[in-house]
Amino acid sequence: MITVPVPTFAQTLYDRVPGQMRLSQRMHNISRPSTIRLNSFDLRSACLRRGFPLLLFLFFLAFFEPVGCGKVGPPLPPEILIPRPVADLTSQQIGNAIRLSWTLPTANTNGSKATTVEKIEVYRQLIPKSAPLPSSAEVAKSFSGSKILSISMDHIDAFTDRGKVVFADNFPGLGMDQLNSNRLGYAVKVVNKKGQDAGFSNIIIRLWLKVPPPIDHIDFKAEESVIHLSWNASAGVLSSQVPFLGYNIYRSEQSKVLGFTPLNDHPLDEPRFDDRNFQFGTTYYYTVRCVVGEKTLLAESADSPEFSFKPVDVFPPKTPTGLTAIIAAGKINLSWDANLENDLAGYIVYRSEDGTHFTRLTETPVKSVTLRDDTALPNKTYYYRVTAIDTSNNESPPSATTSVSPNPAGT
Repeated sequence: MITVPVPTFAQTLYDRVPGQMRLSQRMHNISRPSTIRLNSFDLRSACLRRGFPLLLFLFFLAFFEPVGCGKVGPPLPPEILIPRPVADLTSQQIGNAIRLSWTLPTANTNGSKATTVEKIEVYRQLIPKSAPLPSSAEVAKSFSGSKILSISMDHIDAFTDRGKVVFADNFPGLGMDQLNSNRLGYAVKVVNKKGQDAGFSNIIIRLWLKVPPPIDHIDFKAEESVIHLSWNASAGVLSSQVPFLGYNIYRSEQSKVLGFTPLNDHPLDEPRFDDRNFQFGTTYYYTVRCVVGEKTLLAESADSPEFSFKPVDVFPPKTPTGLTAIIAAGKINLSWDANLENDLAGYIVYRSEDGTHFTRLTETPVKSVTLRDDTALPNKTYYYRVTAIDTSNNESPPSATTSVSPNPAGT
């Protein structure tokens, strides 16, 4: 059953089909602008029986049926969009600072895209060494009031390094006595524009360690397949109160941008390193850090000054071997063994008629290891030798000389 205002649909229906539907007989006791009650089944029957236009019938059917059967539910509460908490907070001591890094969440707790992040809050808590090591949950409870930094999303780029948010805690207002007598607890929160958050990140609990002074110089020496790096042992290593573990070396192809992980797999025992993964002509930037601590807790000295080195290829290929000359059909055919250098550009063939003065027989490097000398004349002795040349135009010493005499003309 549906309720229809008379001046609208009922009156319009009566006006359009006078004489066919006597709605006035059913509404004689109703005064305008009151409402009438029409049964949707009666409407369909009347329209079909009286030849009511099909289009108007479909209009009534589509309009009245959902109204009669549908039901409006209560309003839904607004969706709450809270960013997921950080799950990969890490710490690293470099020099006297603790460097925190983490990935900014890209999703909310309901799985939708995190587009309402307003700020990131960084928390630090001093935990006395004399007390038992607390659990992460206990540390999280004590973080209230220990916020040390709030990073607005308007300034997040200043704290971003290759996809990570990075903050170095230099302990403003804290003295050495506090750092030496306490553990450091860290956590971060991601807060939306309504001031809501999903709680703290994973909790970091660590010690601050005394580290040696930075390395002050690096020396370089390049060979064909390796760059040798060396430096003086840190003067502060012997005076450090923390076990000295060695050195880490970092490299980048951009100035002032170091990799997150060192080139070496584990701290180096000696103040030297061989870098074998490089390309000639590329400038590399290196820095070295001393490493102290224990297996579960490491700290590094501050960066050494950045030193750059651009290896230049001045190393020629090896001398070709196996040069032979064979006469076939009056022509001299040369062949030799292949060189295996990765930067090999090809070979250059030289010829002489007296075995002393050689001239270049090929204008451009030969890519293959064979060559036919079509310019050799009969009844003359020729001497040959071959060199290898690389893409940097470094040419090898000549191969051993071989000689041959073509047969007389027509033989």
